[in-house]
Amino acid sequence: STATTKTVYLIRHAESEENRRLGSLKSSVKGLCRLKIPRKEDVVASMELLNVSAQIDSDVSPKGQQQIEQLGKRIAKDDFVRNMGIELVAHSPLKRARQTSFGMLQCATPVETGFDANSDSAGVDNNDNSSNIYNININNDPSAKGAKHPSVKRVIELELLEERTPKEWLPTHFSTYANRIQQFELWLSEQPESVVAIVGHSQYFRSMLGLKSKFHNVDVWSLEFDPEEIRRRRNTNTSCDIDNDIGSGDGDSDGQKGVSKGRINSNKGNEEDEDRATDGGVGIVTELDGKPLGEIDLPPGWNKLKHHYRYDSKYTE
Repeated sequence: STATTKTVYLIRHAESEENRRLGSLKSSVKGLCRLKIPRKEDVVASMELLNVSAQIDSDVSPKGQQQIEQLGKRIAKDDFVRNMGIELVAHSPLKRARQTSFGMLQCATPVETGFDANSDSAGVDNNDNSSNIYNININNDPSAKGAKHPSVKRVIELELLEERTPKEWLPTHFSTYANRIQQFELWLSEQPESVVAIVGHSQYFRSMLGLKSKFHNVDVWSLEFDPEEIRRRRNTNTSCDIDNDIGSGDGDSDGQKGVSKGRINSNKGNEEDEDRATDGGVGIVTELDGKPLGEIDLPPGWNKLKHHYRYDSKYTE
C-alpha cells in the first residue's frame, strides 16, 4: 500500500567537474587573500567556470570516479542493495547523478529511451518527468546503456530531482524550486514501493530536509518517509505561503520546518557547507548541524536520519 511508511535512501552524486572547478576557485581565492600565488592547475580549472552551461550538467571528475569505484565495491561487498530491500531507484537526469547511480547501485535508465531499465516492464510515462534531453555521449559513458540491479524492481530517471538551477536562486523563482521539491515528495508518496533509493544533489537534499550542512559526495543516508503526512502537508500549503516565507530567506526562524515554513533558505551556505567533499570525517556520521542525528528537527513527513557510507581516501580492501 502507498500509505505505509517508506524507507528512503538519499545518495549524493560523486564529485563532478563543476565541484572540482569550484574547489580550485576557492583555493585560489584563499591563496590570494594570504598573498600566495595560486597553483597553475587551480587557475586553469577556475577559468573553466566561465563556460556556465558546462557546469550545469558536468560529468564526474577523476576523483569522483574514484569515489564511485570505492563506494560501489563497498556496497557490493555488503550486498547493500539486496539486504536493504531496495525496490525502486530514482536518479536525477544530470550526468553526475546517473553516472553515480550506475556505478554505485548498478542502476540507470538507458539514454536511448529514458525509460525504465526493466526489460520485463513498461517504460516510465512522461508524466513521471523522465527525460533524455541531456548531453550524454553514448559511446563514452557506460551509464548510457542503462542497468538494473537484479534485486531492484524499477529504475527511473526523474526530472524533478535536478539540482537547483541558476534561475531558481533568483528571488522571483524561489517558489518554482519549492514547488518542485513538493512535487517530488508527492510523487514519492504515490509510489507502491516501500524501500526507495534516490540519487541526486546536495543543495536539493539540504533544502528538502531543512538542513544547514550538505551531504558529502557519494554519501549514503536514510530516512523514514510518511506519505500520509506529506499529503496532509500538501493539502494545507498554498503558493502564497511558499513565496512569502522562502522569499524572506530567514530559514526556519519560526521553529517549524517544511517548504511552506521557510524550509528553503536563500543563502548558499557558509564555509562549512562547501559543495565539495573533503577527505576528513571518515566513517559513520553521528552528528550534523552541530546536533546528534536523533535531535535534528526534520520537516513533517521525514524522520530518523541515519548515515551509512562515506568515501574514505585511505580505504583499502
